[in-house]
Amino acid sequence: MEQKKDLTGAEQEFKQASDLDKKNSEALVKLGSVQSARGNTDQALQTYLDARKANPKEIAFNLLAGGISKATSRLPPAPASRMPNCSKPGECPG
Repeated sequence: MEQKKDLTGAEQEFKQASDLDKKNSEALVKLGSVQSARGNTDQALQTYLDARKANPKEIAFNLLAGGISKATSRLPPAPASRMPNCSKPGECPG
């Protein structure tokens, strides 16, 4: 018997799980995956970027956000810790 995919229900469940625990990496990865499968790549990208902030040591969010960015030709913003301090003229490279 073939099982029908309930992506809307799955998205709601993973969203609820991630709302209860912002550091639940498994729920956040699956939430972004379902959002992407439903064609909501902007939403999936934002989920991964928000998850990266809550879980800075979890490399999966960088990889998943990069995958969406490559597929959609959009670049995610660099983490603040890697951005140069360009508050004064001449401080930024190039």
